[in-house]
Amino acid sequence: MKKLVFFLLIFVPLWLWGQDEKYVLLTAGLELPDTKGTERLVVHHLIPDDLEGRQKIKKMSITPEPQRIIHMDGARYAEFDLLPDTLLSKRIEIKAILILYQRDLKTIEDKGGSIQLDSTGLERYLLEEKNIEKDDPYIMEVASKLKGKNTVKTAENIYNYVRSNIKYFRYGPSNPSARYILKQGKGDFADFSISFVALCRSLSIPARMVYGYSSFWAETPRHQWAEFYDEGLGWIPVEPTVDSGKKFNVLENKYIYMSYIYQDKLLKGSFPYYYRYQGKAPGVKEFSDVKRVTVDWSF
Repeated sequence: MKKLVFFLLIFVPLWLWGQDEKYVLLTAGLELPDTKGTERLVVHHLIPDDLEGRQKIKKMSITPEPQRIIHMDGARYAEFDLLPDTLLSKRIEIKAILILYQRDLKTIEDKGGSIQLDSTGLERYLLEEKNIEKDDPYIMEVASKLKGKNTVKTAENIYNYVRSNIKYFRYGPSNPSARYILKQGKGDFADFSISFVALCRSLSIPARMVYGYSSFWAETPRHQWAEFYDEGLGWIPVEPTVDSGKKFNVLENKYIYMSYIYQDKLLKGSFPYYYRYQGKAPGVKEFSDVKRVTVDWSF
């Protein structure tokens, strides 16, 4: 009987906990098909890191070995300084097995609160920034009609407005402003997120973009989504893009977090890499893939 009690106390919680996690393999990097005449190539590429309540790295390999790993503002980068002899490998590859945890409003509320209530640095996520015109009269007018009884309800109103008034469109202008997107009523996943963030900030709700990968999207694993901050619940991730088919309070654990940095200076505002070179311009082609794997899978 004692063995049975021990089994129930240990096995059942682990079994329930296991339902909130998925194992995925991320493969990302750059193909370098033509580096003839390139004398030097310096690359900075984002790499995943552990993030409490969201993801944990089980195993990771980086080829070739980077010169250094840079930690900056919560993000992590591999730096490669490649000369002609190392350019012969023709490839920079990052492979990581990650455990993704369920992290959304429903999960937070079901578990009775947040595991991340650190409110330091919230001011930066209330600012007006390039393309996030929170103080623009048009955005303020739209936002004023979406205010709810509390932070969560207001964020839900904004979420529903963005998904109802913006159509998914892949071929719009590069890096448009939130005002432009909301006026035009169309955009890609980045445009949905920046519109959500701008409207939240206009109503004094801290909000930020998230840069990473998702296995949900067929056309490319690269993705952007958003988070907003509630004083009682912490940072809450949401998927504003209309074609995702998701609910406001549910976000499947199919998202790999890479960075929260908007207009990343090290990457010159790009994602997930930036490079500079000496000599002839190299041929560079990005690749990425996310797939589900088993608990015991390895490479």
